[in-house]
Amino acid sequence: MNDINEQAAPETDARSAPFQLDRDMAVFVGKNIDYYSRKWVIQNPRTSKRTWNGAAFLLGPVWLVYRKMHWQAAAYIAIALVCSLATSLLSEGINHALSYAFPVAIGMCGNSIYLAHAEKVIKKVSDSPLPADIRDAELVRRGGTNPVAAWLLGIAIIVLTAVAVISA
Repeated sequence: MNDINEQAAPETDARSAPFQLDRDMAVFVGKNIDYYSRKWVIQNPRTSKRTWNGAAFLLGPVWLVYRKMHWQAAAYIAIALVCSLATSLLSEGINHALSYAFPVAIGMCGNSIYLAHAEKVIKKVSDSPLPADIRDAELVRRGGTNPVAAWLLGIAIIVLTAVAVISA
């Protein structure tokens, strides 16, 4: 977090955009800001170099929920289910390939998805007429992580998978 703010100019009433974005991003992301700031610097849109997120690869929608990207997790699950149902009628091989494709895709795009989510939420909060201390509290509330929701989703996925395997 210190690396981000060391090069920034002091905050003014006009809210210097680069400084405030870095500061707001640090407040939003929380304790892993150093990890994500490194990934997001490497992942410059001009170079279009993707960065790998191992947690997103291994956990998929659970990681999305952990990072409070709920609609993205719902979309991931819905698309995966629709594709799985559609391809189960075609070929077992295609269905098997998709079971690898989704985790690889989220592992490759997870950092980009999280950056876009963070920027959108930060812009929305920053554009609101909230005082600075309330704005920071709102960024903390909307950002950071939600381990309870992630655990609940993970357990639900395990239980539903077990039920599907047992009933098959």
